[in-house]
Amino acid sequence: MIRPTIQILQSVYPDQSESNPYVSLLWQNTSESVNLQPFSWRRALTGPVDALHIHWPEELLRQPGCVRRALTPILFSMMLVRLKLQKIPVVRTRHNVEPHEAGNPLERFLLRRLDRQTVVWVEINPVVSEYQDTTHVQILHGHYRDWFRNLRVPRAAERLGVVSYFGFIREYKNVPSLIREFNKINNGDLELRILGKPSSTDLASEIERARAGNDRVHTELTYVDDARLVEELAQTGLVVLPYSEMFNSGAALLSLSLDVPILVPNTPANQALSDEVGPGWVFMYDGELSSIDILNTLTNLRDFPTVVSQPDLSRRDWEQAGDAHEAVYRQAIALTRGKQDA
Repeated sequence: MIRPTIQILQSVYPDQSESNPYVSLLWQNTSESVNLQPFSWRRALTGPVDALHIHWPEELLRQPGCVRRALTPILFSMMLVRLKLQKIPVVRTRHNVEPHEAGNPLERFLLRRLDRQTVVWVEINPVVSEYQDTTHVQILHGHYRDWFRNLRVPRAAERLGVVSYFGFIREYKNVPSLIREFNKINNGDLELRILGKPSSTDLASEIERARAGNDRVHTELTYVDDARLVEELAQTGLVVLPYSEMFNSGAALLSLSLDVPILVPNTPANQALSDEVGPGWVFMYDGELSSIDILNTLTNLRDFPTVVSQPDLSRRDWEQAGDAHEAVYRQAIALTRGKQDA
């Protein structure tokens, strides 16, 4: 039976999020019976919409410019009213438990309202044991192997002398602390490479102060494209992600997709990821990252090299994820409107 095409308004879209392959892969792997529409306030308030799929909702409220910042809470509230009155379901992908930066009281109030109107939550990592009902569906964050397939370059024969961090740099990611801990390592054969755009000039200045006087620390504090990132990770023996919180990390999956081991905080999500991909790929530390954690991980990689050349990411196929998202959209419509044939 041919299913009717459904109109899904997506809060993120490739032209808007060129630096995030997750967004592009989601769009590329959605079936033809799902018509994805890029978010606009006009579509959200008046357009033909069967469901709204929202990611990082705080980004809708954090707009540049005084006028836009003043208008967006009003538009957001009007959107919520329209969704409720017209029985348009909200599907929400939980990328983080809470926004990385706390918003103002009005933002928090509006996000709580959105939470109450969310019909189905998409859980993208396996740590969802507390959710047992039909309003929570697990669709694991897909891998990036296909995305980078045509950009791969030969890996360096000896990579363990290079430790890297990459990605957008926010306060909670603790990059200055990573540099300070690396500075404690008295090994001239090791180097640390930092690639990514800081979220503020103050943070960029703190990073430069932390690396001052150590020519083994190299920084490239700007957005780097996919080709540059692949080139860099081909020379990297270990990616360190010293986040103070980690529920889900695209950077961790990107590293594993390019067959680079990672050092990450010891969290339930990272423990599950380690079990999933196999031994020798995900290393964890407790508390705050220390220089000893970095050295011990590099020693383990030298003394106990991985048995297989690639981590197991078979559960994270994007074609399966695309089909699963369509099923979620139709489930949300059915739950909201009582249409069993949605």
